Amino acid sequence: TELDPDFAEAWALLVVNQARMLWFGFQDDNQASMARSALDRLMQLAPETPMAMAAQGEYLYRINSNYEAARKSFENASAALPNDADLMYRLATIQRRTGDFDEAIQSYRRAIELAPNNVTYREELLLTLSFIKRWQEVEALSQQYLRRFPGEEQFYVYLASVEIRWHGDPDAAQEWLDRVTLNDNFGYLDTRITLLFLQRDYAGVLAYLSSPMLQALKENVFWGPSMLQLRAKAHHYLGQQDEVLRLTAELENRVGVQMAYRDDAYFAWELLPLAQANAYAGNIDRALEIQQKSNELRDREQENFDDVLFDINRAWLLAMAGETEEALAEIERLLNAPGMLNRNVMQLDPDWDFFRNDE
Repeated sequence: TELDPDFAEAWALLVVNQARMLWFGFQDDNQASMARSALDRLMQLAPETPMAMAAQGEYLYRINSNYEAARKSFENASAALPNDADLMYRLATIQRRTGDFDEAIQSYRRAIELAPNNVTYREELLLTLSFIKRWQEVEALSQQYLRRFPGEEQFYVYLASVEIRWHGDPDAAQEWLDRVTLNDNFGYLDTRITLLFLQRDYAGVLAYLSSPMLQALKENVFWGPSMLQLRAKAHHYLGQQDEVLRLTAELENRVGVQMAYRDDAYFAWELLPLAQANAYAGNIDRALEIQQKSNELRDREQENFDDVLFDINRAWLLAMAGETEEALAEIERLLNAPGMLNRNVMQLDPDWDFFRNDE
């Protein structure tokens, strides 16, 4: 943009890059304003182009959290270029975000048809199928993709998730994960830590979280607090409550102090691990207060994809607070809804030990 301020493609790329960096938690104070300025310049240079529509969609989606408006932008861009695989993929992603899973699956499949060698599109299709608990398809497609792309280890991660969440077999899941090179990919990170907790290997959780490759995530606004919460959880089950209290205090200093003035939807994600850490510390009233604040920051009228993660946390906190009837009703709903809660996980996860009824 400095060499050629009239180069529209560069402004579009700047919008997308800044929006995605912000979305994935690699934030600084200037990203939102930089993206806004770049979008304004792009709209001056090429307002009616599919490129501009798509960049506007990224801004509305990842910075404004206006998902319906973002979806319209991506629909318009994709309609103008119906054979553009990337636009079809981005349309699929916003369709998933707004809870239209069947449409998202159709769009992801179309993107794969248009770009059959693109692995990312296949991963996102698997993620979507996983979220709506179509595990048989996830298993079959992961094996199919591995035959076509034998060096793509991320498909092993999906097979591990199938073993955990559909078959309820942590040992088989471990066999799949053992084939994956240690890395800091978010999907791998989440599956590996989930499995370690299901195996009750709390020392293993702490060792993995302390590994050098994960240290850069400490500054990520989403993963940084989550890593503190996961450490608190591991220490809780190791009986090291002093360390739980210390980590909870660290989270309060990092996140809790912002509750008086933060009112953006992004902050809800930072509050989630703070609520969980307070629960492990025995501060249930504080945990419920934080959970309520996170719910207030989210617009339930327009988003469906991530709401379930907050609902699962709320059900767990209600159970810990002794609100058994309300917790059971919420758990039953969640077991029959899209999301990652299922009976196999509840049978294995130490978080539900106090509440579990095996019969």
